[in-house]
Amino acid sequence: MRHKILILTALFLLPLAVRAQSADLSDRVEKWRESFEKKDIEKIIANKEFFLTEEEANYFFISESKKLKNPPAKDFKIVFHDGSFEFQAVFSKILKGKIYFSARPLGNKIGIKVLQARYYGFKIPAKWVEKAINKELDKYFSFLYQTNDYQSARLVIQNKTARLVMEFK
Repeated sequence: MRHKILILTALFLLPLAVRAQSADLSDRVEKWRESFEKKDIEKIIANKEFFLTEEEANYFFISESKKLKNPPAKDFKIVFHDGSFEFQAVFSKILKGKIYFSARPLGNKIGIKVLQARYYGFKIPAKWVEKAINKELDKYFSFLYQTNDYQSARLVIQNKTARLVMEFK
């Protein structure tokens, strides 16, 4: 009987935990998004460390793609390893099809070094994926590098959590 009560309690609490997690994630992402879209350096400095767990990253990519009429990709899967990550999705723009890559963060700039890439299981030059992603990241973050207070930014992946750590004077 106790096991049934425990299972029913867990089934009841699980949706509450998921909603709490998604609310916390939404709040963190919204603060971050607002700061970056307005290019508000003061808010970015105040919230200079942003993190996502592996589970949150997968949830975030799936939920954000559902908001788009024609998302550039679907069937996302992200796996964090200490110091690197794997990303897989089915893309529908530019390159169409299932793309997989594993990457590690760059040093003091927000970007990635692609270790290997595959298109429908066939190896493709890692530089193709790396260049395309880093070009988009540079567009988004370039205003940071131009402020006098900026020192560095790095993506740290440990314990199934990715942290974007930014340093300012």
